[in-house]
Amino acid sequence: MTAALGRRNAMLYGLLGLPLAFAALPLYVILPNHYAREFGVPLAALGAVLLAARLLDALLDPWLGRLTDRLLQRSPHLDFMAGAFVFPGGGVDSTDRSPEIASRCVGLDDAAASARLSLDSGGLAY
Repeated sequence: MTAALGRRNAMLYGLLGLPLAFAALPLYVILPNHYAREFGVPLAALGAVLLAARLLDALLDPWLGRLTDRLLQRSPHLDFMAGAFVFPGGGVDSTDRSPEIASRCVGLDDAAASARLSLDSGGLAY
């Protein structure tokens, strides 16, 4: 993945996890000591629970990523925009524009389509 994304962009993408790491660090440092002192839970048991949670996370994260990719990609068997990626709630990009799409829009004029996409004009081409 680094080759397709580029090393710099891959590093920038990975930096998104840094705030999460800072938020999770106190949980791994403070909570085990708190549970051991207040509730008498052995530190070894707490360590095993935290390790199991991280192992489960390591197994589930790639699976959830693939599932998300599959859900956001249109089926390659469709007649209209087969294999295109759909980003719910995302913005439109000028490279997404195609004049052929306007001929497939029924019951929607350019002004209404442009208003829905927050564009001045040409909304039917998206």
